Amino acid sequence: MRSISLAIALLAAASGRPVLAQTAAPLPAAAPSPGAAEAAARGRLDTMLKTGHAEADWFSDSFLARVPLSKVDEIVGQLVAILGAYQGIDGSHGDYTAHFEKGTDEMIVQLDAANHINAILFRPAKF
Repeated sequence: MRSISLAIALLAAASGRPVLAQTAAPLPAAAPSPGAAEAAARGRLDTMLKTGHAEADWFSDSFLARVPLSKVDEIVGQLVAILGAYQGIDGSHGDYTAHFEKGTDEMIVQLDAANHINAILFRPAKF
């Protein structure tokens, strides 16, 4: 950005026109794309269900203030104990279905602006 401003100032000076100093406003931070949010949610759920473990950096601070990671791991462990080995996940836009050997579990996931899980709801297992 500095080199662009310097180049504009040099061009203006070379043209013999007066140069007006202007401070460039900082660009707003780019919002995560819907595709990035979708990939983040699915990837985190898939990894969590495969490994039986959730990572703290996947969740917002407000979520972690309400729900300890050990509770999320406990719920995932219960799903595997009831439904068998995890097979895969499908769904989109916050509504997902995890497939296991003996059934499925529907989950609703809400992400914050930084693509951290802000809410997760595990629905009753279906056989």
